[in-house]
Amino acid sequence: MKSSRKVLVLIVGLLIAGALLNRSTARFAQITPAKGTSISVCNVVDVFNNCERAKAFRDQLAQQRETVNAQKEHRAKKLEAIQMELEGLRKGSEEYKKRLEEMWRLGYENEGWEKAQAAIMMKSYQSATQEMYEQIVNIIADVAKERGVELVLFRVREPISAETGQDLAAQISRRQVLYSDEGLDITEIVLARLNQVYRDRDR
Repeated sequence: MKSSRKVLVLIVGLLIAGALLNRSTARFAQITPAKGTSISVCNVVDVFNNCERAKAFRDQLAQQRETVNAQKEHRAKKLEAIQMELEGLRKGSEEYKKRLEEMWRLGYENEGWEKAQAAIMMKSYQSATQEMYEQIVNIIADVAKERGVELVLFRVREPISAETGQDLAAQISRRQVLYSDEGLDITEIVLARLNQVYRDRDR
C-alpha cells in the first residue's frame, strides 16, 4: 500500500513538472530572439553569492545579530532577576504586585523590541538586496553592450535535486536556459566588474 502511494506521488509530481515545464517553455517562446540575435547568459545567483559587497553585508548583518542577541540576553536576565525576587516575596503583598507588574511590563517591552529589531534587519536586507540586484543588472547591460550582445538570459547551474515530485517540478520550471555554450557565459565578467566597482567606491 505504501509503495503504491509513493508511485502515485511520483506520478503526480511528474505530471506537475510537465505542466510547469510546458508553461515555462511557452514563456520562453515569447522571448525567443530573431535569427542572428547575439545572446549571452549569466547566473545572477552566483554573482550575488560571491560578490565582495554581499559578503561584507553578510558580515555586517552577522555582527548586528550578535549585538541584538547580546542585548536580548541582557533583557532576559533582568526578567529572571525579577522572577527570583518574586519567589522571595509574599504573594498578594504590595511589593509582590509592584514587581509582578514590572515583570509583565518588561516582558511586553522585550517582545516589542525583538520584533522591531527583526523588522529593522529585514528592511536592511531587502534594501541592500534590491540595490545590489539593480547594480548587477546595470553591469550586465554594460557588459552586453560592450560585447554587442542583444539578449542576456538567466542561466541556473546548480544540479536538480529534490526529494518530492513537487520540488522537482518547481526546479524544472525555473530553468529556462537548457543549454548554452560556455563562451556565452558572462557571469565571471559581471562578477569581476561588480567587485571592482565595490573596491573603487571609496577611492
